[in-house]
Amino acid sequence: MNAPSRDGFSLCPALDWDLFIPRWFAVLHAYFDDSGKESDPSHRFVCLAGFFGPAVWMADFASAWQGLLIKHEIRDFHMKKLMSEDFMKRKGWDEPKRRSVIGDFIALVNKSDLIPVGCAIDADYWRTFSKERQRLLDSPQLFCFQRVLRRIVDRQESADDSQYVAIYVDRDVAYSGARLQQFNKIKARDKRADRFVQITFADAAKVAPLQAADLLAWETRLHLLRRAQNKPSTPRWKELLEAVPEREAIGELWDFESSEDLLAAAEEDAKRNQRGG
Repeated sequence: MNAPSRDGFSLCPALDWDLFIPRWFAVLHAYFDDSGKESDPSHRFVCLAGFFGPAVWMADFASAWQGLLIKHEIRDFHMKKLMSEDFMKRKGWDEPKRRSVIGDFIALVNKSDLIPVGCAIDADYWRTFSKERQRLLDSPQLFCFQRVLRRIVDRQESADDSQYVAIYVDRDVAYSGARLQQFNKIKARDKRADRFVQITFADAAKVAPLQAADLLAWETRLHLLRRAQNKPSTPRWKELLEAVPEREAIGELWDFESSEDLLAAAEEDAKRNQRGG
């Protein structure tokens, strides 16, 4: 690929611009109670989840996802909306129809070979942390974001893959600024994070892969809530993850069973993060 040019002159003839094109994409969506306040004891789990995969797969996936939106005559896929009774009434759907529609999107995810990625933390566990530890780790939402980036780096290093990664995150007014700040801190203090060449805060209603991340984040959080209540997983969860055991998900759950050693290591990451800022 040639360097961009103006009036016939190459702007940067010494650069191979192909090297700067992200080869991998990660799309991430957060789910927690609407207020997002971990201090409220009724709010149990904070979850950030999505998918990781080659950029060329994401393009094909987005096109197929858009085809399903057209087929089912919905503007965008948002689990909170699809699960509401008001939406069902407006569409004239019954429960079998809703299950069928969501099932089509789950089947597309399963067929895509995209890698599930995510982090969740039990807010009850978080509330046991000292004030100093909570301050160091920022917040459950930002802790999950930092851990997901860390796990993506670990995954690429284990595969000896140093290609560039673009991060797409659902645009959330309350957290986008803090996530950008954290992203920059991580890049400043960790040479391995050089692979993250782009972060984009996008409207999930306009970016199809973020809608798939919404599906995974919703179902992950619901699965954790049901598990905490000793209830079985939903059929959707089983279709989404348990039906594809050969796919290696990148994920972490932080709860009362988490190792204190692992948490101490995460704290050391956070300290380096702060020093890098």
